[in-house]
Amino acid sequence: MLHDGVRIAVVGDVHLVWDHSDVHLLDAAGYDLILFVGDLAGYGTSGGLAVAKKIAALRTPALVLPGNHDAVTVPQLGAEVFEASEALRDAGLSLSDIDVIKTHNPFAVNDLWFARETGADVDEMNPFGCSLIYGHPQGPTGARGLIELMWALHDRGGGRGLFTGCAAGDTGAAVVIEVA
Repeated sequence: MLHDGVRIAVVGDVHLVWDHSDVHLLDAAGYDLILFVGDLAGYGTSGGLAVAKKIAALRTPALVLPGNHDAVTVPQLGAEVFEASEALRDAGLSLSDIDVIKTHNPFAVNDLWFARETGADVDEMNPFGCSLIYGHPQGPTGARGLIELMWALHDRGGGRGLFTGCAAGDTGAAVVIEVA
């Protein structure tokens, strides 16, 4: 169950502007989680690893949802399916163990492809609507989607959720969360 007072910092599109002073400031701020959404790298694919190593120095738990400049190229429609499969495998779960699915995609066809490839019920996905209801998705709408997933799980009394999506540049990201 979500508790009053849970503090989550959302940091979007770092684009190489991150150093050890940022680590110190965020650790000192007392957040429960720091959520990085969007690009760590610059406008290209270089530099993201150096930023990721600096982020790894945080004492505060952090979650990074890569942006389109951060990952290798994979087929766009398959990116979220691949990443969702990897996240489920890493968590030791299958799609049948997931109570709520939230996606973050640039086109509606991505959700249809995901449902077809995974067997997910497209009518049960995205309980508050997909990120397209806010316009073409950007990093901050991905953060909003993850928070909506937390609320959907909270509203049903807890459970496991899968957040997945793809981004321009044919990349994807996914994470499995559990709300008690």
